[in-house]
Amino acid sequence: MEFAAFSGEKVIGGVAAFCPSPAILELRHIAVLPECQGRGIGTGLVKVLIEAGAERGSGRMLAVARNTSARFFRKLGFNAVPVAAPENPDFSMHGIFFIVMEKHIGKAF
Repeated sequence: MEFAAFSGEKVIGGVAAFCPSPAILELRHIAVLPECQGRGIGTGLVKVLIEAGAERGSGRMLAVARNTSARFFRKLGFNAVPVAAPENPDFSMHGIFFIVMEKHIGKAF
């Protein structure tokens, strides 16, 4: 599943998700141009993805978030899941680590 945000004909943001099972939607990527951040574009993209996932019957959405973006996901109702997150030494040397987060989005879990 992929969605994009446009300003005229220019893509200014996008979100992509993978469905590892019918009940789970896994957010894989979200990006908004730096000059367009802080305007609700990322929030809107995630909300569209949540709606699409719920319509297809997914019960929850997972996201592997950087610690630097966990606040964004918490504002959207995601909570940290106590499971091991991927590690990347190139990121961790700069103080960036990953957190697995989830949000219940439908009736089926």
